[in-house]
Amino acid sequence: MKELQLTQDELTFLLAQIIWNVQEVEGLSEEVVKLSEQINEQIGMDLHNYYVHERGISIFASRLIKLTKLVEAARDIIRSKSELFLMEKIFDSVEFSITIAHT
Repeated sequence: MKELQLTQDELTFLLAQIIWNVQEVEGLSEEVVKLSEQINEQIGMDLHNYYVHERGISIFASRLIKLTKLVEAARDIIRSKSELFLMEKIFDSVEFSITIAHT
């Protein structure tokens, strides 16, 4: 992530993508899903305008792919954490014991 040297606008895009992606969330109303789609469209357009008008970059597909990979990696981490929290709820608590052997 340091290699990309993300700008504030790009970081905002990443966070908004993570927060407003509700495809995997069950039980949401159609209204909320539509709102999510509208917000995702808007943040996509905002990023496009940022690149084209503020940074003067007309070809930014490779950078966008890198940003998308970061979003997917973050979602994978969130899924993993969610699964751990679910397991903890199921088993009521998780205890770890570490034994250090002295030689």
